[in-house]
Amino acid sequence: MVATIDDIIVYNTTTGTNDSVDIYAFSRNITLRNITIFNGLVKVVGTWNTSLAQESGISYLSYFSTRNGSGMSFDEIYREFAREIINNGDTLTQFFIEGEDRQISYYKIGDMAYISVAVINNGVLSETRNLNLVITEPGPWGSEVPVYNTTKTVTVSAGDTTTVTFQYQIPDNTSIGWHGIKVSDGIARAETIFIVRAPFNVTFDIPPNVTQSEEFYVNATIKNELNITLSEINVTIDLPNDFNTSENLTEFVGTLSSGESAKVSWLVTATDFEYGYAPFTLYVFV
Repeated sequence: MVATIDDIIVYNTTTGTNDSVDIYAFSRNITLRNITIFNGLVKVVGTWNTSLAQESGISYLSYFSTRNGSGMSFDEIYREFAREIINNGDTLTQFFIEGEDRQISYYKIGDMAYISVAVINNGVLSETRNLNLVITEPGPWGSEVPVYNTTKTVTVSAGDTTTVTFQYQIPDNTSIGWHGIKVSDGIARAETIFIVRAPFNVTFDIPPNVTQSEEFYVNATIKNELNITLSEINVTIDLPNDFNTSENLTEFVGTLSSGESAKVSWLVTATDFEYGYAPFTLYVFV
């Protein structure tokens, strides 16, 4: 028997199931000459594919396994086989985070995030993979800080697709902004992000135009966007240059239940300001 192949995996089974496999071997990039099985040992004879004729020769596979358990396990050999395929741009087992090519998901503190991962088995045997999920948030100097880590085991029949769903409840102390999702099976990795919204929605009511020495009210509405009650809420206004108020810059709002709103207001005077854009900023503290 003579054949030229890129990758090969050899196994022997008595019942046709993965559990019964006890003779197997793996290699790549050889011209196959012969395969023999003797006393439970698989021996594959072939010529390595090389660019120089003098480098060719008869070689044996480096990966063997016997009935007594010596050598690499079937899982180790098969994972090595899958790794080689993936490195070549193809794969026996593929997975992707569902929805990662669509609009980014937005969550609020306290929400339950559902992260679904579709796993596809392109092989001829049932495949079992450990999917590791890591949630990250930005850290100092743009570094990513892991804030959640969990693993689920999934078994996919040959030629089948299975969806695995992770649940992650957004904690009360989470950072506002983008969070990373990383899923890995030890061979490949898929990534996407989601956004955590701010706990408050703030809307302003300010005159579109003011003149020198004019008094006007800066009105704002503070709405609790979370699914929990928030207490001890304070709102502080930061006025631009040449605008001032005789009132306290911080107003105490107190407690807002989920979805509840409160109004705050300051009487502001426009003094010796320059014409143009003037920003008003509110800081909400809990």
